[in-house]
Amino acid sequence: MKNWIIIFVFAICFLPSATCQSLFLEGQQACQQNKFEKALEIFLQIEPKNEVVWLQLGICYGHLGQEVQSLIAFKKALIYSFSPSCTKLIQENIQKIKDKLSLPENSFTMRSMIFIDRYARFIPLFWWQIILLFFWFLLALSGIWLVKKKYYGRIGMLMSICLLCAVIVMVRYKIITRVDAVVVRPSVIYLSANKNLTTENKLIPGQEIIILQKKDQWCKINSNNQVGWIPCEDITIV
Repeated sequence: MKNWIIIFVFAICFLPSATCQSLFLEGQQACQQNKFEKALEIFLQIEPKNEVVWLQLGICYGHLGQEVQSLIAFKKALIYSFSPSCTKLIQENIQKIKDKLSLPENSFTMRSMIFIDRYARFIPLFWWQIILLFFWFLLALSGIWLVKKKYYGRIGMLMSICLLCAVIVMVRYKIITRVDAVVVRPSVIYLSANKNLTTENKLIPGQEIIILQKKDQWCKINSNNQVGWIPCEDITIV
C-alpha cells in the first residue's frame, strides 16, 4: 500500500498535463484490478514518460512475465528519478528481477560507482564541481597559514573533502556520459565486428552492459570488464 501511495503522489506532482494525469490514474486503476495488459496499453500512451510512468511500466511487464522488459523500464525510471524514496523503490524492483533471472553480479568497480552514485545523484554534477572548486580554493588560500599554525588535522580534513568531491565528480561524469544497455536475447561476445571469431563469454537476457562504440550493426561493449563486440539487435539501449 505504501508503494502505491508514493507512486500516486509523484504522478500528481510530475506528470505534465491533465490528460497525462487522467491516463495515469486510469492505468493505476487497471493495475489495482490486476488488468495489467490494459494498464500497459494505457501507460504506453503517456508522453513524455517520466520516473513514475517507467516505474509503472516495469511493474506491468513484471506481472506479465516479461522480466527483461521490466528491467529495462526500471532502469529508465532510475535515470529520471531524483526522489530518494522513489529511487529506493526502483532499485528494490531491479534487484528482485536480477535475483529472479540469476544475473551475474557487477564488477567491484561498477558496484563502487553505483554505491557512490546512489547518494550523490540528487545534487547535479554542476554543483558538485562548484563544491570541489570551493574547497580547493579554500585549501589553497588557507593551506600555508594552517601549516604555520600546525593545524595538520584541519589540513587533512580539507584534503579529504577535496578528494571525496573529486571522486564524486569523476563518478557522476562517467555515469552521465556512458551509454548503458540491456541484453534482450542470448548472445556471445565476439572479438571483432563480425561473427568469425567468438569468445567463451556468453550474455544472457537481462544482463547489463556498457556500450563503448557503434560500428554499422555492431556494438563494442564492456561486460564486467570483458570487452568485445555483439550485434546491436541483441541489446536495448537504456
